[in-house]
Amino acid sequence: MDVKIKIISLIIRFILYFLVVTFCELSCNTIKETTKRNKSEILNYKDVAFKKYGNDTTFTFSPGRKYVLCQKKINKDNLNPNVLSEFFVYDLKRNKIIYEDKISNSIITWFSGTELKISVQKGIIYSPADNGKIIYIYNLKTHKKNIFQKKIIINK
Repeated sequence: MDVKIKIISLIIRFILYFLVVTFCELSCNTIKETTKRNKSEILNYKDVAFKKYGNDTTFTFSPGRKYVLCQKKINKDNLNPNVLSEFFVYDLKRNKIIYEDKISNSIITWFSGTELKISVQKGIIYSPADNGKIIYIYNLKTHKKNIFQKKIIINK
């Protein structure tokens, strides 16, 4: 009787082992196929920029290369003095746009790894000392704008 129980026990173990190995193999293949499919479906920043702006796009990476600033190239032949700057910031880790805007008469550059420096031309200049620019810093983490103040030193 002991021998029959041992044989039955061995058969059950073998069947369970076979089922576990088969299940693991099938699930691993499914995960591999899903990962391949997901990678091909993910759009990168160049694809998104092409869909939005066509081939007329410039790319500027942030310090640290966590984000990329994608800007529509401005046509220099445009006679309109209020040229619209279209741009978005793409998070390379999360594969998505985290900030997008259109601002007329502006220059957008990186100020730091998580901040944009946006220089805008004012409409009215009040004094000869005024250069007509408003500069603000946009923080991508807090989504807040702060006016950029330079210290002006007057030599007498």
